[in-house]
Amino acid sequence: MFIRHRFLTKIFLIFFSACVSAESNQIDEISEIEGVFLDFNYPDKKVQMIADRTYILSDEVFELQGVSITSESGDKTLNINSSIATYDQSLNKIYMEDSVKFQTKFKDKQIVITSEKLQYDIHEENLRGYERSIVIFNDLKVISSNFSFMQSGEDIKAIFLDGKVSLTL
Repeated sequence: MFIRHRFLTKIFLIFFSACVSAESNQIDEISEIEGVFLDFNYPDKKVQMIADRTYILSDEVFELQGVSITSESGDKTLNINSSIATYDQSLNKIYMEDSVKFQTKFKDKQIVITSEKLQYDIHEENLRGYERSIVIFNDLKVISSNFSFMQSGEDIKAIFLDGKVSLTL
């Protein structure tokens, strides 16, 4: 299923690049697309990416501006918003920067993460932060500069290598 969507995405981007560069007959320059919507269906989840503007940097690397990412899998929902994101289709990763907000809900649990830079692995559902980030889990608040957040099935794991924890009662 993933290979088919990857193939269709490439066909769309190649077709669009050919149309954009038809006048100059050269694809040497970076192609720009406005108002992009990508929809990926996996056996166990659905991922949508919407961007105000996208630049095609190579066959499998795209820079997205004004990006919103939504993922749904069973009872879980995930929303990520960022000013700038780089999507590497070959690695299935998204590198987000500038005003990143990550929000996930699972049953009665909610996690909100804000940072200037985050890395999200779509396939493994793993989020990493290497700069100052604020993580809020219900009444627990952690300020950390290095963390990993994983959500698999009903399990939610967060690993903080350094941080400051505060609890609101």
